[in-house]
Amino acid sequence: MTVMTDAAPALRDSGCDRGYLGSACAGPPAGRRPATRAASGGPDPFDALTRELAGATSRREALRRIAAAGGALLLAQFGIGCDKGSPTSPEHECGTASVCGERHYCSDDEQCLCIRSAEGVRRCGRIPSCSVRTCKTSADCADLGEGYFCDSPGSGCCSDEDQYCIAPCQSPRPPDPPATGLFAASGSSRDVLFFYRSAEQRIFYQGRQSGGSYAVSHATVEVDGEAQALVFSEDYHPIQWIMDGVSVQARRQPGESAFDPRNALLLFADGERASLTLDLYPSDLNAIIDRLEALTGETFSSARRFLQTTASTYSQILSLARTPAGQQARAIGAAVAFSTAAAALAMNDAAQSGTAAGTAALTAAPPISGAAKLALQMGASLMGSVIGDTLNQLLPQDPNAPQVDVLLCQGASIIPQICHYMYFLNKGSPFPCLDVCLTSLGCFTGICQPMTLDWDSAEEARRRS
Repeated sequence: MTVMTDAAPALRDSGCDRGYLGSACAGPPAGRRPATRAASGGPDPFDALTRELAGATSRREALRRIAAAGGALLLAQFGIGCDKGSPTSPEHECGTASVCGERHYCSDDEQCLCIRSAEGVRRCGRIPSCSVRTCKTSADCADLGEGYFCDSPGSGCCSDEDQYCIAPCQSPRPPDPPATGLFAASGSSRDVLFFYRSAEQRIFYQGRQSGGSYAVSHATVEVDGEAQALVFSEDYHPIQWIMDGVSVQARRQPGESAFDPRNALLLFADGERASLTLDLYPSDLNAIIDRLEALTGETFSSARRFLQTTASTYSQILSLARTPAGQQARAIGAAVAFSTAAAALAMNDAAQSGTAAGTAALTAAPPISGAAKLALQMGASLMGSVIGDTLNQLLPQDPNAPQVDVLLCQGASIIPQICHYMYFLNKGSPFPCLDVCLTSLGCFTGICQPMTLDWDSAEEARRRS
């Protein structure tokens, strides 16, 4: 602890700039003498007592102060009453309180003083300016932040009477980020723009950012350490499900120039192949939540709250998802969740009915049923990420997004006039890619080419859908 004493008196009216430590030309304010120091280096207790008695208003008051001072001195000889950090003063940081003209620093950089609070507790506080809020008790400073307190009169040189709100020497540690939430990301790790995190899963929304606006091309869904992926159209409808053991491509119908989610052609592959025409558009968003809750047993109250407070139709959500503003990330997450859940429910209905276009029902059932089950799980994961909170900042760094390794099947599909452009998850156990990826004179052929899912490969999948 460093102790410094101002030696030269200075008048408040001398034109010097006043500060908590004294005027710019040094010294305490008028009418206040620097505290004298005993040989031991501390303030002379008898000098302090003399000044106390000088301010006494009556003989009785003088006797009371003499008795109090004598008792304190006696206890001090036995080390009692030195504010060792009692239950009433848990913030005890320092030993000797500063007064105007005598500074007792309590930080190595000499930016903090030992200051007696209005409640009599010695605390280590950051040196304030004379323009900070005045106070009478520490409760008057509580709204300024954790650890703020009110000093006692004369602790600094701003005024003889006024008391000031003092910031704690060490600012409170920033709170840990919430365990569950939607977080901004740096975008440097595998094109991650933002991500959702909970105790059970992580969802990474990946793409590009330009002019402050997000463009999400694909998402990686990681549940219990296992990663699967989705690729989206520009309107955030899923066009590729890259799942464990089965993949699905949603694309435009033969002869159509653009993908229509209300009349989408779905190609399934899990070692066998199938196709379906389905309406994937998320029309009734509340009904989607109802059905997803009934099928999965989960509750999506935050998604319902989103519909009540932010947007109630898919077109409204899509408009927010295209607007570079504070709501954009949440709106993209909601668009992805509702469109994926709507498509998963349509697949589930088809699997339950056992109907399929272009193939027999029994042949279609295995890939469609397996895909519908996994798609519902992904839809539930994404729906759980639709939260009613703002985008958080994760500190101190982004988590690592899992790398999704895929096999590209570029060849003939189950429908003669349609060429595959599908990705299969490339994990430790090999996917039977060669069984479903067939060469064709009518299709440019790339049989089971290994690659990593990224912005470029997702953009190519968009173009081919």
